[in-house]
Amino acid sequence: MKLGILSILLLFALLAGSHGQRQLRDIPPPDPEIERASFKVAAGFEVNLWASDPLLAKPTQITFDHDGKLWVSSSQTYPQLNVNQEPNDRILVLEDTDGDGAADQSTVFYDKLIIPGGVLPDGRGGAYVAHAEDLIHLTDTNGDGKADHHQVLLSGFGTEDTHHTLHRLRWGPDGLLYMLQGYYIGTHVETLYGPRRLNGGGLWSYNTRTRRLEIYSRGLVNPWGMIFDRWGQTFQTDGAGGQGINYTFPDSVFMASPHEHRTLSGLNPGRPKLCGLEVVSGSHFPADWNGSLLANDFRANNIDRYVLGESASGYTSTLQDEDLLQSTHISFRPIDIVMGPDGAVYVADWYSPIIQHGEVDFRDKRRDQVHGRIWRISAKNRPLEQLADYQEASIAALLELLKTDANWVRLNAKQALKTHNAQDVIEAISAWVQGLDKTHPSYEHYRLEALWAHQTVADAPSIDLVRSLLSSPDHRVRAAAIRALYHSPGPLDLYEIAVADPHPRVRREAVTSLGQRNTVEAANLALKVLDQPMDTFLDFALWRTCRLLEPHWLPALERNELTFEGNADRLAFALKAIEKPGALAPLIAMLESDADKADPAMVRLVGKIGTAEDLGVLVRIASTAGHRFQAEAALGLIEAAEDRTFRPADEDKQLDVCRALLDHHPAEACRLIGLWKRAELLLTLMNQVHGTDVRVARAALQGLADLGNKSALTIFSEDDNLASDLRATAVARLLSTDVPQGAELMGGLLTAPLSNAAIDELIGAVMVKQGGGDALATVLSKITIPKETAIRATRLVETTGKKESALTKALIKAGSLETLPQALDKRELDALLAKLPDGNRARGEKIYHRAALACTTCHVIRGEGGVLGPDLSSIGASAPADYLIESLLEPSKKIKEGYRMSVLTLKNGDLIAGAIVREDQNVIVVRNAAGNEARVPKATIKSRETSPVSMMPSGLTASLRADEFIDLIAYLASLGKQE
Repeated sequence: MKLGILSILLLFALLAGSHGQRQLRDIPPPDPEIERASFKVAAGFEVNLWASDPLLAKPTQITFDHDGKLWVSSSQTYPQLNVNQEPNDRILVLEDTDGDGAADQSTVFYDKLIIPGGVLPDGRGGAYVAHAEDLIHLTDTNGDGKADHHQVLLSGFGTEDTHHTLHRLRWGPDGLLYMLQGYYIGTHVETLYGPRRLNGGGLWSYNTRTRRLEIYSRGLVNPWGMIFDRWGQTFQTDGAGGQGINYTFPDSVFMASPHEHRTLSGLNPGRPKLCGLEVVSGSHFPADWNGSLLANDFRANNIDRYVLGESASGYTSTLQDEDLLQSTHISFRPIDIVMGPDGAVYVADWYSPIIQHGEVDFRDKRRDQVHGRIWRISAKNRPLEQLADYQEASIAALLELLKTDANWVRLNAKQALKTHNAQDVIEAISAWVQGLDKTHPSYEHYRLEALWAHQTVADAPSIDLVRSLLSSPDHRVRAAAIRALYHSPGPLDLYEIAVADPHPRVRREAVTSLGQRNTVEAANLALKVLDQPMDTFLDFALWRTCRLLEPHWLPALERNELTFEGNADRLAFALKAIEKPGALAPLIAMLESDADKADPAMVRLVGKIGTAEDLGVLVRIASTAGHRFQAEAALGLIEAAEDRTFRPADEDKQLDVCRALLDHHPAEACRLIGLWKRAELLLTLMNQVHGTDVRVARAALQGLADLGNKSALTIFSEDDNLASDLRATAVARLLSTDVPQGAELMGGLLTAPLSNAAIDELIGAVMVKQGGGDALATVLSKITIPKETAIRATRLVETTGKKESALTKALIKAGSLETLPQALDKRELDALLAKLPDGNRARGEKIYHRAALACTTCHVIRGEGGVLGPDLSSIGASAPADYLIESLLEPSKKIKEGYRMSVLTLKNGDLIAGAIVREDQNVIVVRNAAGNEARVPKATIKSRETSPVSMMPSGLTASLRADEFIDLIAYLASLGKQE
């Protein structure tokens, strides 16, 4: 039996309101053995329960100290502190006292915290803790195993979102403390070295002795995993992004970093969100696993394995077919992963069917706030590592531990060296390096560890050792050596060596370090890397360094004191990086005298940032038939006129350009005719509309709109010989100049069947123009339109936040749509709920891909689809079925982080809503729910705000039968789950 809109929406409302009790029935008992039985471990490995409640609950981070004790930050308060509730979240210390492979003792080290995001033992019986807005240090002064002294080291970290606050503390090989924060955080910390601000996600570095806090990298939506590999290279995971492993380095910038003009991408585009990261090392795991990265796909209830490969100055990351661990248990939520002192892998299991806090209410009873587990994964029939004695070891013995294959041993050894006299350690390091066997295969790595040990105890690298390591035959050592100068500048000749290095990663590290030297020489030296091949990461690093050093090199260039040794490539790169119009003179001179040395980006740059006088060079190029940059010059002129209202001063030359472009670039010619208001060429524009090239016809219609010629637009709007999609374009453009007439003609078009693209364009034009919605509503009150048109148009109107508008009501009436009630009785609910387990996923997948539902327009599954909405590849593993249903019924209640819609109100009263695709100093590009992009000059914007309304309209599934709806939910709920 087929259900109508009324019935199916009643079903939606019922399911959305029933989420709590139904899902409680599906949650398995909290028996660890039931959970362990669901595990499928990679061949050659086994898993055992190392700790469970009541020894611990709700772990947020785990880390071992040098005594082999596991420190746990634990929060039963998450996702927020209740009214009148005293802070009582804890730092726990777990021990396996009898050595049987499972913890048997738990100590509460401290219990007055609010949602601690991370803990890191200090090697002296205390710990650093990420606590709300503070980084604190806890000390046990009397040796009873409990903290009795609390010190705030840093304060001012953002607390706007409880799962984006400061978290995941880790030592780096250089002795610094590293820690993460998420996107929805605004941090302002006052330090001894000045204020430090970070809005959005990022990775911090902190020297616990000098108290110097610095930003290491920016971006990622919610980075919740970072690791240094054997060679000091950094990798991160994103708990709310979707690009797998991210290769990061100092001053790198990634997605979701506010107000950044350029970002880097992750190594595994389209991969699910990951939480926690560890690199395999030591001798317990098989040798072919060493160097692999282990990351938790917490939504899909499994632990992935990635293998890294070198690629120019960066890396590749390949997801292995066999996971370390898979599970079908819905409450298995691995959120942290570390290698233990025995060489086994330890996994912090948050244990809850509910993850995050945005998908369900804070007080939802399904939230598990009392359980938690630590699982231990070990290799079968392979000896375990032995715990080293760091406390009693001499300086010489600690230095010998730097030869160990296990990363955690070397880290602990360097931390233990901090407890000795620094000068004694420095002298011992020098002697140790001199005594190393130069024929040993790991000789170069030993020397690198010596450099890091020196940094750890002296808070600065040994310049002599850096110089020596820059001649190492191993490029990984040379790269790490020059990075050591990032916050501790060395002699300029060291950078000169690294900039000319044959390996691009060494050159990239040099460029990044030079960005911290505020001199003209640093910029000039960094740009020399252009003499050798570039790649993505190296190009980004040079771009950042040029921008950072702009206050130093640009004035020198303007004074003719800096010539970049006459190298055109270096000059062009620097000028393009900073995008400053006043700096264009040398580039324009190059285009005038020797255009062969230029490239298309340089030509476009003139249009993007040049003055009106600078546009003269583009005019000359665009007027020259056959010039290899004619198209780029035209685009530059369009961009200057559209985004900044700049046009060439000589009107005769404007006409020359338009006429010269008509033969080979007619679309660009049409745009310039309109933007430059060349009414003399009106007939030329009109003649282009009936041509065979649709792109040119649309450009001509836009040109007519820019000219404000209502008569010509009316002619084409009423032209029955014109394709309906082009008539829709003509009407949409007419509405931008004459709202009443445009609305009247639009109503006539809407009475006949139209393509989705035509409907999208018409409604998009109405919603942008002030008064457009009311004008069309008046027209619709007198006519009838096809139901399918009304449904699509209503959805688009809803996405702009106008759900209750007069236009919505008029569309519903004109399309004879049924109203949308929001209630069902319990009897109907139970009858429909009983059918959900019978849903057919295969049929549901076909329903998902129906064009009428428009799912693929916005969402990606396994790399296919649009980009407006979240990737759904593993949505079933993270969101319960009730959340999926409620998202379809009332999308605005469940807007995923990072996918909120922006609303731009223009100075003329028009309104543009959608997702911001890109932004520069002149323009914001917005993509609406239909996938159409609009370029909005910043000079025209009155206000900008984030909308509480989702870009996903409600009622998308109103046309489905009850069984089809159930099949669709079954398919979505299966995505990302292990069979």
